[in-house]
Amino acid sequence: MKYNKIISFAAAALLVCGCADNDMYSQAPDEPGVTGQDGYGYLKSYVNRSENPNFKLGTGVSAADFFKHNRAWAVTKNNFDELTPGNLMKFGSIVKNDGYMDFRGVTDLVNQAEEVGMTVYGHTLCWHSQQNVTYLKSLLAPPNYFLHVTSSEAKTNPWDGNITYTLSKPLEVGAKYTISFKGKASSGFDMPFWPASDAATDNTQYLAAFQFTKEWSVLSQTFDCKKPLIKLNFEFGPFKGDFCIDDITLVKEGTTDNLLKNSDFDDDNIGAWSKPGYHTHTTMARDKEEAENAGGEEAAKDSLNKVLDKWLVV
Repeated sequence: MKYNKIISFAAAALLVCGCADNDMYSQAPDEPGVTGQDGYGYLKSYVNRSENPNFKLGTGVSAADFFKHNRAWAVTKNNFDELTPGNLMKFGSIVKNDGYMDFRGVTDLVNQAEEVGMTVYGHTLCWHSQQNVTYLKSLLAPPNYFLHVTSSEAKTNPWDGNITYTLSKPLEVGAKYTISFKGKASSGFDMPFWPASDAATDNTQYLAAFQFTKEWSVLSQTFDCKKPLIKLNFEFGPFKGDFCIDDITLVKEGTTDNLLKNSDFDDDNIGAWSKPGYHTHTTMARDKEEAENAGGEEAAKDSLNKVLDKWLVV
């Protein structure tokens, strides 16, 4: 019954505080408090310390109001042993967009509470709101996009299945170029690389084939440009199955500029790529594969675990 009375007093104190508009937060600390008058002592004076030496009477208070040393500060320190700040110790208040955790406000609060003989009960590590969404989303890897080509039928000739990247302007005759990309296929096969110019005849330069395997690997070759090549033709007529291309680059020797646009396929515009419309046995599309922590419920849980691991270690 003793503690029921204390709880009733505490509720009454908070109710009076809440009904006093904002005056209680602006008044000087030496003005009369909510308790400690009219025949009642301060709330914490009703705790039997001999019988309950570890009992703490606590309350919640806005850290900003406590810092002002006005009436909210006086009511809190006079009536309670412990305080919990409203938002100061929540995830969204501490964790910044880059993951840095700023505890300066928390340190100030703990120091000021200790000066008046109070302890601080920290807020939740997790809350139903007030998360730093920017930081949490940064932990989720975006999906990996690539060019996905399928062939439902193995044909006789290499040119019976092909895809083409059309450059914005022809390559320089006599210059040296390196083409490189990541590739994988449903089964290993060799893909001839036969870039061509716009000339009516004698327009193709027959270069070495790229050797695809079932795992992602980097495929590249360096060649001397002997024609004003503008169409990069990848031939796969005898192949049946799926293959993928990603992170493709074409760089002229002595430069670092990639001559291919949207080389990582992150943009959904793949208009520079084409295939013959009469090749009905083939398809070409931008596709994606989810990274291990790309998204979804499990990934979201994992991102929060990473945050908590960092928090607890620090």
